[in-house]
Amino acid sequence: MMKNNKKLAIAGMSTLALAVVAFGAYAYFSDTDSETTQGTVGTVKVDVSDTVLDHSGNLDNINPGDNDPENPDGNRDGSDHELSFKLSNKGNKSIITRTVITITGVTNGDVAGFPAGSVISSDELLNILLSEKKDTTGTVGDTDADKHTAVKVLTPDTVDKTNNKVVYVIGGDRDEDVLSGVGTNNETETANGGLTEVKRIFDVGLSKNVTQESPLMGATITFEVKVEAMQYRNTGTADWETIFTDTVKTYTNN
Repeated sequence: MMKNNKKLAIAGMSTLALAVVAFGAYAYFSDTDSETTQGTVGTVKVDVSDTVLDHSGNLDNINPGDNDPENPDGNRDGSDHELSFKLSNKGNKSIITRTVITITGVTNGDVAGFPAGSVISSDELLNILLSEKKDTTGTVGDTDADKHTAVKVLTPDTVDKTNNKVVYVIGGDRDEDVLSGVGTNNETETANGGLTEVKRIFDVGLSKNVTQESPLMGATITFEVKVEAMQYRNTGTADWETIFTDTVKTYTNN
């Protein structure tokens, strides 16, 4: 799907494209270090703004079994925990995007011999479940799970045992990651039906097998959410640029 790698010089170009990443409402998360950033993607200027986070619900309410597809049939549903945001291309150049989510964690209490502040191992962090979902509402921040369709539980791209983190790279190689340009002389792609914006939704859960003796109980889990983009045309697989980062924290129930 990628085009031949032929990056154009940024200097002297008068046609700029604007990509806006707006975080919508989602439950059970608190945010730190939200920021407005700028970057370049090929010949495209990227301006990220309006990073508004709206929190609702209990901030320490992720329980074992929440959003775990391995729960036996007939079990009562747990709580839904969504991380969602909207990507909009406001310029005339088409772009392609991907999301990189890095998960780390620390203990909050003396659980199973782990003093407060102990770093949680990457093996334990595999019990934090991340699932991608499809949106059927078009409304950013809509937490009605019945209006969203689960796609799959994601498999980590990297389990970093040295630095105790788990990394997911979502998208970047699918038609649905392509956003066409808007306005005068815009680039319209057949990929993704020519859409200029898309909503990304992820479920966060906890394995049903986590017990009270696990260091994950009562832990602080940190998600570093990074959005990367590049101009769709005349770029290759090594041309990703970070256009937005934000750090989001949630707490498991003890």
